[in-house]
Amino acid sequence: MSYIPRYILKRMIPPNSFFTVDKDGDGMADSIGFYIVNILNPITILDGLPTDLTELAKFIGISDFNTFMTVTIDGIDIGFDIEKVELIIEDKSTKIANLADLAGITIPLGGKIIIIYDYPEKDYPAGFEIIGEHELEIKYNMEGSILGIPPIIVKREITSDRVRLEYRQETSTFA
Repeated sequence: MSYIPRYILKRMIPPNSFFTVDKDGDGMADSIGFYIVNILNPITILDGLPTDLTELAKFIGISDFNTFMTVTIDGIDIGFDIEKVELIIEDKSTKIANLADLAGITIPLGGKIIIIYDYPEKDYPAGFEIIGEHELEIKYNMEGSILGIPPIIVKREITSDRVRLEYRQETSTFA
């Protein structure tokens, strides 16, 4: 199985890219997130994407979003649910179910894709410390890799200034 070299991952997912978000302003994290830097070529979101999750899954060649990948943090499965994923691209936010809302947007070379996953602090495992180094693993539950993408494993540190960030839909808030 192929892999993404560490030097590429370091450019795609920089050292300061992990964070938590306080969406409702109560002082507790409601979501976790990270950003990815486009280091390849400008990427344009296609027009005509299906607006139904089942149809969108079929469109990209998978049977079900929720079973095609496992996401773990520090080896703990967070119970991936595609409906809890939000993307912020070029200061426009949407849930994956509404990906068609981003049609026509181009992510420039050096542009950032913010990925926020609803995972409240109250659901963290006992003894889990937010501040510190964490390992994120995205593993595809299909034989081989899907669309040529191998599992992604990256370790990054969450520093105190990247915890419980105020939620805004501007890319610069998180990147």
